[in-house]
Amino acid sequence: MKKDHEPVFPENYKNQDGSIDQIPGLTKREYFAAMAMQGILASSADRGEHFVAEMAVKFADAVLTKLEL
Repeated sequence: MKKDHEPVFPENYKNQDGSIDQIPGLTKREYFAAMAMQGILASSADRGEHFVAEMAVKFADAVLTKLEL
């Protein structure tokens, strides 16, 4: 089952009427891509934003695929 659209750090928000809403925040894919992008930018020469974004998403997808096993 793919879980890449599940929230990483969901937060519960209590409404004035006492009901609870969940605020999803970032998806796992978005979070992993952000972490990968941070590492790529910190460890490599400037290769352009399109390269960095593409590689970050590829790394995020690879992690999600590996976690499915």
